[in-house]
Amino acid sequence: QMCRASLLDVDALYICDPANAWYLQDPERRWRGIEHFSRILRTYTEGYGERVLLLGGSMGATACLLFAEFAGLVLACSPQVELRIGQGRFLEPEVLDAFEAQIAASLRRCPGRVVLHVGRRHLFDAAAARKLRAQASSVVHIAYHETEQHNTTKYLTQRGVLTSMVKMAVAHLHAATTLAAVLAPESEDVGWLEDLTHI
Repeated sequence: QMCRASLLDVDALYICDPANAWYLQDPERRWRGIEHFSRILRTYTEGYGERVLLLGGSMGATACLLFAEFAGLVLACSPQVELRIGQGRFLEPEVLDAFEAQIAASLRRCPGRVVLHVGRRHLFDAAAARKLRAQASSVVHIAYHETEQHNTTKYLTQRGVLTSMVKMAVAHLHAATTLAAVLAPESEDVGWLEDLTHI
């Protein structure tokens, strides 16, 4: 709605996980959620090329990383990725293995950029973000925010930043003839990242 109100022509798809299980569960309860949600996303993103933005917070940000291969730009706010030592420690080891392998593979296959928005003073989230960047440094960038909150989307919304950030991300995807020309900076300290975080 925010993009359409700004006369940006977009199609939107909202995907939630009814099991509240980091998109790892499928309707048959066989812990094959990665395959299940991948099929859905592949179906709906075909034909858009790299003009796909994935946006999510917390568990939704986890989904953005699991399926980053389908997007030209990913904005992931405080993703939950350290499941072994966090809320997902009850999961079976093979499920956790598949989860971690999918994130690593999807980041490697991502055709664009992945921006992790985390609170600088949320030590758990910040450490997880640095670990992700180490896995895929050519794709993953970190945007730190001066907060100790895990709910980075709430923090950005309260400061009037989130709407502008999403609008600019969509505008970039619309305007780019190729993502390589527009969204492929040579270093992490680049203007478009500052635009996306500080408008």
